[in-house]
Amino acid sequence: MKKKLSNVRKVKFGLAVKISAVMILSVVITSLMISLVVLRQNTDSIQGEMKRLGSTILKASYDDAEIYFNTLRSRESADTAEKKNQYGKQAEENLKTIAAYFANLVSETRLLDITFLIENSYSAESAWDDKKNSSYIYFERKQDKVKFRKNEDQPLKFSIYQLFMNNISIEPELVFSPSGVKDKEDFVVIGYPVFLNSSIRKIYINFNELMVNREFDIRKKNTGKKAEKQTDYIRIEKEFTDIFIKRLAYYNNTAFNYSLVISSDKDIDKLYLYIPYYFKNYRRLSKADRKNISSQFSQNVKNALKEGVIDLVALKNIYSRIIQTNGLQLDDKIDKNEQWKYLYILAEKNKIPRISALPLEKLALESYRVDLQGIIGLFLLRTEFFHEIEKNKAEIINLALSIALRCIIIALFLPLGILKSVNKLAEGTEIIGRGNFDHQISIKGSDELGRLSDIFNIMTTNLKKARDSVIEKQRMENELKTAEQIQKALLPEFFPEVKSLKFSSYYAAQSESGGDYYDVIQLSENKIAVVIADVSGHGVGSGLVMAMTRTLIHTYSDKIKTPSAMMSIINDYLHKNTASNFFVSMFYGIIDTDSNKISYISAGHNPAMLKRKNNVTEIPGGGIALGAVSNESFEKIIKQKSVQFEKNDILILYTDGIVEAMNSNNEEYGEERFKNVLISSDGDIDKFTGNIVDSVNKFTGKNPQSDDISILLVKIQ
Repeated sequence: MKKKLSNVRKVKFGLAVKISAVMILSVVITSLMISLVVLRQNTDSIQGEMKRLGSTILKASYDDAEIYFNTLRSRESADTAEKKNQYGKQAEENLKTIAAYFANLVSETRLLDITFLIENSYSAESAWDDKKNSSYIYFERKQDKVKFRKNEDQPLKFSIYQLFMNNISIEPELVFSPSGVKDKEDFVVIGYPVFLNSSIRKIYINFNELMVNREFDIRKKNTGKKAEKQTDYIRIEKEFTDIFIKRLAYYNNTAFNYSLVISSDKDIDKLYLYIPYYFKNYRRLSKADRKNISSQFSQNVKNALKEGVIDLVALKNIYSRIIQTNGLQLDDKIDKNEQWKYLYILAEKNKIPRISALPLEKLALESYRVDLQGIIGLFLLRTEFFHEIEKNKAEIINLALSIALRCIIIALFLPLGILKSVNKLAEGTEIIGRGNFDHQISIKGSDELGRLSDIFNIMTTNLKKARDSVIEKQRMENELKTAEQIQKALLPEFFPEVKSLKFSSYYAAQSESGGDYYDVIQLSENKIAVVIADVSGHGVGSGLVMAMTRTLIHTYSDKIKTPSAMMSIINDYLHKNTASNFFVSMFYGIIDTDSNKISYISAGHNPAMLKRKNNVTEIPGGGIALGAVSNESFEKIIKQKSVQFEKNDILILYTDGIVEAMNSNNEEYGEERFKNVLISSDGDIDKFTGNIVDSVNKFTGKNPQSDDISILLVKIQ
C-alpha cells in the first residue's frame, strides 16, 4: 500500500477546468473584440463612402458658392445703390445655378433628398450663437427654386453648423440628424466649408498639419533633434499667431482684442501718428495744442502699460478720449466701421509686436469662425445606406458566434490530452516525495512537459547525491567534534598550585581541530615546566601532530632534566615519524621556584614577552622548528638560555594567531599593538589575559579568525 504524503491538497478544481475556463473566456473576449472592430470598420467604410459621395456632389457646386459669398461681400462694401443692386442680382443668379444643379441630381437618385447653403454671419464682437450668426437657404426638391429660411424656421434641426463652428475643419464633415422626426425620414447630413478664396483655406490646412505633426512628435519617444524641432515649432506657432491676429484685427474688421508690446518711447510716438494720419482737422490745431495732445497721449499710454504691454481696448479708450476732447474728425475716405484696422496697419508698418492672450488653438478657431463664409451641404437618406450596415452587422455577429462555439468545444477537450502528462508528472513527484530518489519519470514528446520530466530526473539524481553528501558531511562533522573534544581534553583543565607562581591561559581554535598546544607540568616540588607550541597548518593532521607532541612531552618531562635534551628527543621523533610538511614551533622552559629563574629553549617560536613594572621586553628566542631538520643540524642551531625573574614579573607566552590576526581591511594586529596592550594591562592576571583577548577581538571585528590563538601567562608572586 502506498504511503500518502502529508500536507498535500486534494484536487478540487483541476487544471482542465481552469485551462478550459481561461480559453473559453479568451475566445469570447477575442470574438467580441474582433466583432466590434469589424463592425466599426464596416460602419466607417460605409460612412466614408457617404462622405466621398457627398464631397463629389458638393465640389461641383463649390465654386458657385464661393462666388456667391464673394458677391455678398462686395455688395456690403459697395458705395452706391447701383452697385449694390448689381451685386444683388449676381448673387441671385449664383443661387439659381446651384439650385438647378441640385434639382438635376435629386431627380436622378433616391439617395439625395434636400440641399442647402448656410450663411455664416459670425463676428468676434459677440459670442457665437447658431440662431444669431447664421441663415439657411434651402433648394427645393426636384425644382430649381430657392427658399430662404430664418434660423428658427428650419425644416430639420441638425448640428452641421455647430460642428464647423467648434472645429477647424477644411474637409467635408458628416453628422446624423436626430431620428424620430415627425413626417420625416432619418437623414445623414454632409457639409463642406466655403471660404472667400483658396489662400484662406490653405492657412487652415497648414495649421491642422502643424497640430498633427506636433502631437505626433510629443507622443513619439526618442525623437531625434528634439531641441531643434521644438525651436521650429515655436517659430512656426509665432508665425501663425501673427497671421490669425492680422486676420481678426485687419482683414475681417472685427472688434477682436489684442495687445501691443511697447519697448520704448519711440513705439509710443509711432502709435501717436494714428491721430495726425487719419483725422482731417488735426493739422488745423495750434502747435501748442498738438504738443499738448502728444504729451497727454504719451502719459496715458505709459499709465496703461502693464509689464510693457497695452491691450487694444485700453488703447482705443485713450484715442477716443483725445478725439472727443479735441473735437477731432475722422478722414472722409475712411469708413467709421473700419477705422481701427488702420491702427493695426500702423503697428504692423512700424514693427510694433502684436500678441494675444488667447492660446494659439483658440485664437485659430476664432479666426476660422470669421473666415468661414458659409457651408454648402446636402441630406442623404440614412435608410439607403444603413440597410447595408444592418445586414453586415447580422452577418458579422453570426460569424463571430460560430467561431466562438467551435473554439469553446476545442477548449473543453484540448486540456485533457495535456493533463495526462501533467498527472504522470504529479505521480512521479509524489513517489520522489516519499524518498525514492531512484524513480525516473518518463514522458514522451519534445514539449515543455517532456523537458520538465528530464529536469525532474536530473533533479532526483542530484538530490540523491546531495543526500549522500549531507550524510557524509554529518559523519565528518561528528568525527571533527570528537577530535575537538579529545584535543580540548589534551589541554590542561587546571594548573598546578604553586605559591610563588600564578597561571592564566586562553585558547581559540580556528577550526574544530586546532594545532596549538600549551601546558604547565610540575616536575618536582621546586621545578615547573611551561610549554607553548604551534603546529603548522590546521585541521585533523595538525591536531594529530599536536597530540603526538603532547604525548612526547608528558612521557619524557619527568625523566629529562634540561630543556635542550627534551627538544632533541621531540625533534628526532617528529623528523622521523611525521610528513615533511608538518613541523612544530615551541617554547619550552623549566622554572626553578627556589631561585625564581627559568631555563628555556625556543624552537622557532614567537619571542616570549616579559613585563616588569611598566616595561615590556622580548625574551631572546630563535632556533628552528621541531621536525624540520635532523638532530645533527637541530642541536647546532638551538641554544638553551635563562632569565632571572623578579617579584611581580609576568611571563607572556603566545602563538602567532594573535599578532597575525586580520581585520576587514586585511591589516595585521601586529607586535606593536600587542606590546601596547601588555604595557597598559595590570593587576589580576586573568584580567590581564582578558585585556589581550578583548583588544584582538575589537581589532578584527566580524572578520573570521584566520589562525589558532593560544596565550599562557605566568606571574611571579
